[in-house]
Amino acid sequence: MAVGIALRLATFLKNPPLGLDEARLALNLGARSYLGLLKPLAYDQSAPLLYLWLQRAVLGFLGVHDWALRLIPLAAGVGLMLLTPRVYARILGPGATLAATSVAAFSPLLIQYAVSAKQYGVEACLTLLVVVLALDARDAAWTGPEATRLTVIGALLPWLMAPAGFVLCGLVTCVLADRRQGHQTTKRFLLSSIPAWALSVVAAYLLVYRTASLNPYLHRYWSTALLSPSGEGFGNRFQAILNENFWGLALGYPGVPGLHTGPAGMIAIAVVLLILLAGCRGLRRRHDRSTLALVTVPLMAAIGASIAGVYPLGLRLTLFAMPLVQLLLFLGLDYTIKGLPDDQRRRAWIAAGGALALPLAAITLLLVGRVEASEDVRTLVHDLSTRRHGEAVYVFARSIPPWAFYTTDWDAPDRRRLAFLSRVASSGGAAFENAPGRPSADQAAGAGLAYRTAAGAEVYGLPTGIEWTPNLGPFSQEPEPGWAETEADRIGPARGPVWILMSRTLVDERLLLAEIERRGACATYVRELDNAALIRYVPKTGLATGQCTPAAPR
Repeated sequence: MAVGIALRLATFLKNPPLGLDEARLALNLGARSYLGLLKPLAYDQSAPLLYLWLQRAVLGFLGVHDWALRLIPLAAGVGLMLLTPRVYARILGPGATLAATSVAAFSPLLIQYAVSAKQYGVEACLTLLVVVLALDARDAAWTGPEATRLTVIGALLPWLMAPAGFVLCGLVTCVLADRRQGHQTTKRFLLSSIPAWALSVVAAYLLVYRTASLNPYLHRYWSTALLSPSGEGFGNRFQAILNENFWGLALGYPGVPGLHTGPAGMIAIAVVLLILLAGCRGLRRRHDRSTLALVTVPLMAAIGASIAGVYPLGLRLTLFAMPLVQLLLFLGLDYTIKGLPDDQRRRAWIAAGGALALPLAAITLLLVGRVEASEDVRTLVHDLSTRRHGEAVYVFARSIPPWAFYTTDWDAPDRRRLAFLSRVASSGGAAFENAPGRPSADQAAGAGLAYRTAAGAEVYGLPTGIEWTPNLGPFSQEPEPGWAETEADRIGPARGPVWILMSRTLVDERLLLAEIERRGACATYVRELDNAALIRYVPKTGLATGQCTPAAPR
């Protein structure tokens, strides 16, 4: 537990730059007031209202910084590590509890979301909190302060996590399945709790989540993560969802997006599935139906909603159920080796815990020890600020949200610029980075995609037409025809010095640089980071050949 907390703190202290999706949410939090956060969020974002308000309170107290955005997720990550052994020890044996806590401590996925500005790590922690409160309330016969705490937390849950309805379904089923307590105490608890929970779920949906559920772009984006058999490519979708969620939720490290599971992988999935089923059987036999419902119903409800086509099973959206899946996994292992003598069981748990936790520990230590962050727009913005001297800069479409966050003076923000960027870089905007491809680039679409600041002119990129999905990866690897030529026309490096900022690119998108150089521009400054680049181009006329530094892929 202490090592798990230390790894989360070490990752937080590294203060990695905001990624694309984090920057989108951060721009809403930095630019809006508490009342402003009641309105639909820009950049196609959606988050629980109380989570947004808590983040807004932290930023109001500490200032708008990337590290400040991570304080609440960090607290949730530490809280999850504190809750994990407490919850697991009530259901598992000591060997299984130690192994399960080790896997949670070293899980790259849980560590990632413990230092992410997004809310998904908080949701995993809240799920465990509800489980421990439910077990306490059940032991107290659904009366007293334990029941009151559970009622209050359940009413707040929809405002703190989007999949709260699934967790509350598990909670209600748990109470109904508890036959050990008196009928009257159970009935009183349900009569006082269910109306409050139902009203809270409905109000949160209408006020917060309904806008996202009706967003056409989000419908398209998440359509590949639905288990609805009526849509196109169900076989591919099912494979991708299985590959991503199965390993991500069970072991904390997801499969590669879009990668189909081979025969060996399917055998491994079948074995793990049998262990999970054994966990369900063991939970029913060792404990009771109420505990089984509390642990299994939330994930079953999410799967049912996905089959109905109303809830996508993207890994970040199912992360809330990760503690429950791991609980079943280790209970299944414990149930499988239950017949062994005590000394052999201890050795079996040492072997199983090491086999599962040590690879995760190696991956986590490699990630924590990395010197260079991925897609580090923050470092490039700082570099540019010392070298730009009023020159124009072209910002690649997929770099616009982090560029906007790191180039804004949050003590005196240019709200007109922020409003302009949120309009053009959200879905439907001309610079929206995940727009679907067209038969050819539209040269007129770039008209007006520029903004003049005190530091110089900013030209914002048109989308390349390479559309990404959450579990299948990009639909294509090549930009739409004519995109590089259109963007080179807009950049116009032959007319004077211009900087190019690109991040999160595919190889073929870097052909824009080759097109610029083909037109007679010379790169006089190139800084390449991990999937992020900053290049300064000037007209080649009058420059010696040795002054040029090729930046285009060869």
